Amino acid sequence: MVAIAATAAFAAALAGCRTGGGDRAGDRAADRVAGRAANRATVRGDEVRCEAEAPLVEPAPDASGARHDGLARLASWVGSGGAVVAVARGARRIELPLPPAREGERAWLRVAVVGAPLDATVRFGGSAAARTLHVEPRAHLECLDWIALGERPAGATQVTIETDESAPAWRLDALALRLDRAPPAEGHAAWRARDGALEVRAAPGARVADPEWTLKLLAEQVAAVEALLERRFDGPIALIALPAGAAEFEASGGFQNGRALFLRDDELHLPWRGYAHELFHVFEEERGLQLPWSWSEGLACALALEVADATVAGIEGPARHRAALAALRRDGDEFHRPGAASVNRLLPLAAPPADRRERDAAYAWATALVEEVARRGGRGAFARFVAAWEAGSGAGGARAIAALEAAAGGPLDDLRARCGVGLVPP
Repeated sequence: MVAIAATAAFAAALAGCRTGGGDRAGDRAADRVAGRAANRATVRGDEVRCEAEAPLVEPAPDASGARHDGLARLASWVGSGGAVVAVARGARRIELPLPPAREGERAWLRVAVVGAPLDATVRFGGSAAARTLHVEPRAHLECLDWIALGERPAGATQVTIETDESAPAWRLDALALRLDRAPPAEGHAAWRARDGALEVRAAPGARVADPEWTLKLLAEQVAAVEALLERRFDGPIALIALPAGAAEFEASGGFQNGRALFLRDDELHLPWRGYAHELFHVFEEERGLQLPWSWSEGLACALALEVADATVAGIEGPARHRAALAALRRDGDEFHRPGAASVNRLLPLAAPPADRRERDAAYAWATALVEEVARRGGRGAFARFVAAWEAGSGAGGARAIAALEAAAGGPLDDLRARCGVGLVPP
C-alpha cells in the first residue's frame, strides 16, 4: 500500500465539510473534534481508499437541546488504518469527503455492528436520491465487513450517512472506491458457524490455514468452558487471528476484548494455549467479577488446563505444565520458598508487575495455587468459586480466600502456607 498526499480537489472536499452549527465558531470546534487533518487517501491498484478516522458528525440534540459529537477514535486490531471511529447509537449524520472521481467507480463502506442490524440512509454529494445501507450484526465490533454502496454519481465530492433514533452503536473504518465490482480484498476473510454464535476472522497479514477446523476447535472450547463454569455465555464469540509478530503479543498466547479472542495465527492449532484462557476473561467481563489480577489469571490458566484434559487429553504440553506447577509448589523459586517466614510478595497482586520476570513468576504462582484448588475441589470447583465470589462482598483477600475454599471444598491453610499467601489485600 502506497500512501499519497491529498490532491487539491480532495483538500477542497475536506474544506467543504461542515457540521450542523454552520457558524464559523462551530466550524472551528468541529475542526478540533473531528481532526480533519487525519483524513487521508491511499491507492491500491485500481482502488482508492479513504480512511474514516476523522469524519464530521452532526448528532441529534439531547433532551436539553445541546448537541454532542458522540465520536471517538478507538484502537483497532483489524481496522485497515489502525483505528476505527465509534459512532454512538441513535440519530447521527456523518459526512465523509471523497477524493477526485474516476469514471465507473463503485463505493464500499467498511463497518461493524453487534446486537442488532444497522440500517442507514446514504446520499452522495448534493443528490436527493437516497440509497439504503443495511449491515447484519456480527459477533464483535472488531468484525468489520465491506458493504456495497453502488456506483458513485458523477461530481459527488462527499458521501453522507444518516441513521435514526433506533440505530445501534456501530463502528466505521474506511470508504473504498473501486473500478471493478469486486469488494476490497482486505478484511474479507471471515467464517461463521451456521447459527451465527461463533465467528473466526483473519486480520490483515494473518493466515487461518484451516477455518473449518478452527471453528470446530472454538466450538469445543466454548462448550468445555461453559461446562466447567456451569454458565452459558451471554452472546456470540469471535476469534480474531493476528499475525504472530504483532506488537500486541508478548511471548505467546493472546488477549481478549469484549467477546473477542485475539490469538496468534501460528497457535490456532494449540487450543489449550489461548482459547479457554481468554474465554474465561470473556466470562469474567460478562459477569462483572472484577477479580484481582492474581486470581483472574490463576483461574484462567488453571481452567485452560482443565479444558485441555477434557478436549485434547494426552498431548504433552498440558502435562508438562502441570508438572512444572507441582515442582513450584514443592520447591519454590527465587521469589519464594515453601516454609519461608515471609509472605510471597507475588501472591496475590491487584495488578501485574512491570518487570517481565516478576510477571511471569506471579502468573506461575497464581496458577500453581488455583490448579491445586481445582484438583482438590474436583467437578464443579470453578463454578463454586464464581458463586462464592459473587455472593461475597468487598474486594479484599478474605473474599478471595473464602471463594477459593468454597471451590476446594475445605480449608486451604496448608496450601496458603506453602505458596506464601497471607490474608492481606487484594
